[in-house]
Amino acid sequence: MDDKISLLIVEDEPAEQAAFAECLQNERQIELVGITGSETEALALVDSHRPDVVVLDLELQEGDGLNLTPVLTDPSRSYSPYVLVTTRTENRHTLDMLRDAGVGFIYDKNIDRYGPDQVLRGVKRMGGFLKGRRLGRSGESAASQSAKELRQKRLLEELNCEMEDMGLRRRQKSCRCLVWAVYCQLESGEPLSLTKELYPMVAQQLHCKPENVERNIRSAIHKVWDVSNRNLDLVYERFPRLVDENGDYPTNGELIEAFVVRMRRKHAR
Repeated sequence: MDDKISLLIVEDEPAEQAAFAECLQNERQIELVGITGSETEALALVDSHRPDVVVLDLELQEGDGLNLTPVLTDPSRSYSPYVLVTTRTENRHTLDMLRDAGVGFIYDKNIDRYGPDQVLRGVKRMGGFLKGRRLGRSGESAASQSAKELRQKRLLEELNCEMEDMGLRRRQKSCRCLVWAVYCQLESGEPLSLTKELYPMVAQQLHCKPENVERNIRSAIHKVWDVSNRNLDLVYERFPRLVDENGDYPTNGELIEAFVVRMRRKHAR
């Protein structure tokens, strides 16, 4: 059970509830702790089961998903799950409010490819990250939690040093976004979709919008690959496959992937 991702579904449409339940019948990576269409019951289930992730439909008959979201993500609560929202709204103000409240990702129910299977695939691909957010679940010892925190601190510091070697400054938003993107991808263990999974993860850590994460990483790449960068030779030495004879810069995904490969090789020694 501890190896599974624990999931709570807050959805009031019977057809959607049935579709999620059917998709989860033979699922080995996800443990369903409950399905409810009630805001009140959802809060009770979160407090009693502490699920890794909550899939929350914004439009509820009993309660309001928009009001429930900031309650679930409130850092002052004893436990805050990772929240994924499903909705039919296209109101930009509402969507911005959700992102500001700390929602990990928003699934648009209006698009043709939307369905419970799409949502569950996203949950599974973020498995390592989601399980890593557990705070004291399953009787985890303080020593074990401390070891995880120490590992995170060590890796983030190592990545910051790598960035500084390349000419970035750790306090700059562009550097922080790149550091967290590499860290989240490294810890995930599986390739993550940049726009649908990785950028929202980083955005939640840095309290910004996913599109800002993308722009900041792009900015970091431009700074590092600029011909005026005094550390450019070191960059080329560390990432020779990203050196383009036409002078083109690598994409966000290419640099993140190259960094993950580099870190894994370093720690495999």
